[in-house]
Amino acid sequence: IYLESDVDFGARPEGDNWETTANENRKWDPIGVASANPFKGTFDGKGHTIRGMYVNLAANFGAFIGNGYSVKNLTVKNSYAKAVNCAAGIMGSTRAVGTTPAIIENCHNVNTTVIATETIAAGIVSQMYDGDTITKCTNTGSSKATGNFSGGIVGLAQTNTKITHNSNSGKIVGDALAVAGIAGAANSNSMIENNTNSGKIVSAGGYVGGSPMGVNFKDC
Repeated sequence: IYLESDVDFGARPEGDNWETTANENRKWDPIGVASANPFKGTFDGKGHTIRGMYVNLAANFGAFIGNGYSVKNLTVKNSYAKAVNCAAGIMGSTRAVGTTPAIIENCHNVNTTVIATETIAAGIVSQMYDGDTITKCTNTGSSKATGNFSGGIVGLAQTNTKITHNSNSGKIVGDALAVAGIAGAANSNSMIENNTNSGKIVSAGGYVGGSPMGVNFKDC
């Protein structure tokens, strides 16, 4: 699927408040919001921007794409994404197609507010699974999880994921554990390489950033 032009969904905050009646009437329903029925293709934004997106779910996977395979060359700007678990600017959770891992490439969150009222929030993708890759992505938006796992790029990365050449300058907040500028937490055998963070990290929990033994860090 290709995006042929910039798109404005029309949602705007009133002061700092996004949760208005006007925005509820413009609410975006995430593509592939059900984990049992994910988006199985590649969404290519072709360098275009989606702005004014408003997602407010009393359920999981609040993002432009709730559950999906791959996204590239897409910017989400001046938007709002809220869910119970797995909230993000671009994708709630990656889902491989067969044995082929998902790829998130050259995607950008610009000034988008992301909130998980329980766990796992991130500027780009909240949760990645085994073998998936995220690369060349940037985040300037804010990300907050009331529970664990809040990251500028990824909230929670599972085993064997690759997180490379990304940058975060957004404010990342977590009220529990695992809060970081790039990945809130990454599991064993993951590669975190050539990433940069200049954003403010705020954690009320026991530690900032969570990665067990076996995660590989390089040039970060």
